[in-house]
Amino acid sequence: MTDLHGEVELFTLIRNNQGKRVDKTIIRNLYDKWAPTYDKDSSDLQLGGPSKSGALVRDLYQEKDISILDCGAGTGLVGTQLQRYGFTNIVAQDMSPKILEAAKQKGIYRRVVCAEVGKEEMPFEDNEFDVLVCNGCIIPFHISPNCFPQWIRIVKPGGHIVVVLRRCYVELVEEEKCYYSPSLAESFEANIRNLENCKKWEVISKEVFPGYLVEKEQANEGIALVCKVL
Repeated sequence: MTDLHGEVELFTLIRNNQGKRVDKTIIRNLYDKWAPTYDKDSSDLQLGGPSKSGALVRDLYQEKDISILDCGAGTGLVGTQLQRYGFTNIVAQDMSPKILEAAKQKGIYRRVVCAEVGKEEMPFEDNEFDVLVCNGCIIPFHISPNCFPQWIRIVKPGGHIVVVLRRCYVELVEEEKCYYSPSLAESFEANIRNLENCKKWEVISKEVFPGYLVEKEQANEGIALVCKVL
């Protein structure tokens, strides 16, 4: 396997800074630097998250002109899958301008928006999207589950939020315990539960699936969460 410079830097950052704060500028710069080789590195890692994300949206909707926000779009790996399934009305959001430029060059997205995702109000209208899909961004120092209420605000009632992430960040997996973040795990589960208890969304499915990525010749599991906005 080739030397995955961006991925190595990201994984090292996560392992070495558990329980600490990492400035978002560091994360943005990491992805800006990674942009030229991101697609190749993702292919070498055999990332299964984008195809899982696209398949989940495909199974939810027959209509191909629904409005979709690809949140944390990166270079457009999820967008490519959505386009493959015939979806045409997709907006990309990411915090890295160079990553977004790579996504824009693919001609998948109706619009690209460079903005950070956090608790602060996202730059979209209420009820703007039918679907929000977020793959691989619920990670330490990236997107926090505390943004889930903002996601609900911008998705239409009856629409869906699809979240795909690496399992070991939010559940203790013995072989990958160096990546486990207790604070992220607690926030992830608490936000899911609280929003369901408050009848803001309904959890349609939550599953563990194989082949999220392959690291050091070991296949790692992912979690796929699908929620309906109420």
